[in-house]
Amino acid sequence: GYSLKPYSDFVIPHGMPILIPIYPLGYDENFFSEPWNFNPDRFETIKDLPLCAHIPFGTGPRSCIGERLGFIQVKMAIVKILKDFRIEMNQKTPRKVKLMKEAFIIMSDKPLIVDFIKDPLNF
Repeated sequence: GYSLKPYSDFVIPHGMPILIPIYPLGYDENFFSEPWNFNPDRFETIKDLPLCAHIPFGTGPRSCIGERLGFIQVKMAIVKILKDFRIEMNQKTPRKVKLMKEAFIIMSDKPLIVDFIKDPLNF
């Protein structure tokens, strides 16, 4: 096993799975100012953060092999959507998002509904 001394008397048994809750890392005020405000620009300085502060795809030799493909796919989808549509909030969209506490992944407790308005000049 692996000892956690001097922090704890607990010994991690060999083969025991260890899960790292990455969701709280993104809201740590030690690494991100105003973490609860929507600010995509905060990720421009990710390379300046300690390795443990932002690990959505894991780290080390067992990190996600699909990270680069995932980024490329998301960028392409965003470009395609923004090229052809205007996105507006729907009347049913909650104005304040509340996260579902019992969900395994980050999930709103209510549907986040938006309307995609087709650009009439773009065929």
